[in-house]
Amino acid sequence: MTGDQPTYRDLWLRIREHLPKKGRKTEDAGGEPKLPLELQGALLSLYGNYEKYYRLWEKNAEARARGITPPVFIVVCNNTNVSKLAAPSTSPNLARSPSRSSITTATRY
Repeated sequence: MTGDQPTYRDLWLRIREHLPKKGRKTEDAGGEPKLPLELQGALLSLYGNYEKYYRLWEKNAEARARGITPPVFIVVCNNTNVSKLAAPSTSPNLARSPSRSSITTATRY
């Protein structure tokens, strides 16, 4: 909790100034990629939920045999430099995905 609000409510308002402004056709973010701590916490919390349901799907042979697809974890970002920060390959905690193919980052243009 932050004050009277849950920690991740209105997260964008608290982190947007700490994210790279440059997009796909401009210069790279440069330096060591770093997620704001609040965003990292939110992603890990959401990822934990995803991982829980992925493990349940993985153990459910009947669902897999019926062709039920696994849950996916999709992160939508406002530019490519932010998506690089949020991508599983640059975040060691997200890189331990049960199935890397089921984690996707996307950039909204």
